[in-house]
Amino acid sequence: MNKKALLYIETVFIRGGISMSHLFHFIMDSEMIDELLRLDLLQEAGDFSDLIVEILQRLYPVIENNHFFGKELNSRYMPINADPKLARSSIYVDLPERLYRRLKLVHHDLNVYSMAQLVRGVLRLYLNFVKWYGEKADQQIDMLCEKYQCRNQALPRGHEMLKQLLPSSVLECIKMSFFTLYNRDFSPVIRLLC
Repeated sequence: MNKKALLYIETVFIRGGISMSHLFHFIMDSEMIDELLRLDLLQEAGDFSDLIVEILQRLYPVIENNHFFGKELNSRYMPINADPKLARSSIYVDLPERLYRRLKLVHHDLNVYSMAQLVRGVLRLYLNFVKWYGEKADQQIDMLCEKYQCRNQALPRGHEMLKQLLPSSVLECIKMSFFTLYNRDFSPVIRLLC
């Protein structure tokens, strides 16, 4: 672990007490780092970690939609970049707890090789929107997120279904939580927000 990360851990966890965030480490290629550093959004975000969090939170409806409707990936490895000679760097991002938990659930339920793969995929989607739409990228992203947010909110909530199956004492424990039902092969059949 580098000195910057250790200093960050000391500042957040030792001096500041327990944080409601998670220090997430992953690898990113230099090409993607350069593309992210050229974004105007970096000025608003403040630092590189905050920029990544800003993009992930901005595309949260896309992540959520992928969780509800995405296909299992059978833990298939996807290279960081097609060019193996391209330099790679360790990145440390301070993810808010809610975002970290959602990424962890998607990683688990869709059998994705790693959470880093998910993060790089969302960042690549954002960078593609910037490349395809230029100055209108924000509008296009907002339209996509609005579409997915409406679709996600229209899903039937699992609490009504589970009321008939479980005793009320169990329902109290799982109120406002994410619940996944699995088939015999341990693949997720349905994901419910209770």
